Amino acid sequence: MGKGIRQQVGDRKDNNRIFAWGIAVIIFLVVAAVVINAFFWRSDPTAAIADTVIQRTSPEPVGNQAPK
Repeated sequence: MGKGIRQQVGDRKDNNRIFAWGIAVIIFLVVAAVVINAFFWRSDPTAAIADTVIQRTSPEPVGNQAPK
């Protein structure tokens, strides 16, 4: 024997409610991830300069040098 009409309507409402909560949770997680990402990945302009490799000429060797 099948479910009554009232039971089917109630089940449909429950399913819609669960689906809506699922969508809300997913949206919340996405927004939270974006906010956390923006907070932790804020770039400091001085850090970008410090992270680059600066090439310098090598100094003269200091070993056994003859006096000039």
